[in-house]
Amino acid sequence: MVSPKLLIPELSVSQSQKEVTVNSGVIRTVDVLVQATIIDKDLATPPGSPADGDTYIVATSPTGAWIDHPTHIAYYQSSAWAFHIPTEGWLVYVQDENAFYYFTGTAWAIQSLAGLPTFLILTDTPSSYSGQAEKIMRVNRAANALEFVDAPYDISFFFPGTPGNDEVLVRLAFVRDVDFPSALTGSQLKAGTAATAEAIISLQKNDSEFGTATVAASGTTATFAAASPTSFAAGDILTVVGPATADATLASIGIALKGLNG
Repeated sequence: MVSPKLLIPELSVSQSQKEVTVNSGVIRTVDVLVQATIIDKDLATPPGSPADGDTYIVATSPTGAWIDHPTHIAYYQSSAWAFHIPTEGWLVYVQDENAFYYFTGTAWAIQSLAGLPTFLILTDTPSSYSGQAEKIMRVNRAANALEFVDAPYDISFFFPGTPGNDEVLVRLAFVRDVDFPSALTGSQLKAGTAATAEAIISLQKNDSEFGTATVAASGTTATFAAASPTSFAAGDILTVVGPATADATLASIGIALKGLNG
């Protein structure tokens, strides 16, 4: 009798020379199949000078002592080859490739990340990668699922003092693609000193205005406006220009523009 999976010989009642069965049948089988390491899986002819314990997967069309044993695990013991017939699901490590292989039931296949399940099979995740290029994954606000979102790309800067007429507050070259929404939704301005009169700050892409930030008289915050979404590519220039006529008191201006990685 043998065990059903690994075909390890079982001891019988009153069996003589039990040590032969245990040593050759049990211990050797465990030695080769538990934490199985394979020297090579592409040889069809036995190596010339194997050492005791050397283990191979027999390639197709085998010859010599390996004939009739394709896909089998060949284990050299006591100057002879012993063979183990794999079944579906066996997993081994092939040393010359530094890779794991599993048996499909008919052949050995490499175990790669591509063959593993992805997070999309989980019930609390988006069902597809389609349309999600370059987005990031996060836990949603309800804290009960995952979702794809555009990567944020916010830009902040500070201008100390009081701007002069049409003074450039900042000039910034982009190093990656960035998208800003229409109306510049989510952007903020905060001044340390309130404006005396209404003051309009111009936001420009490559020297053409695409939006404004308007500070009301006596205000320290701004209302942003942009007729349409605006995209900046790497190399484009964002220029922020102060009011055409300098406000007497508006000063210490901090601006944060809310964008997304394009």
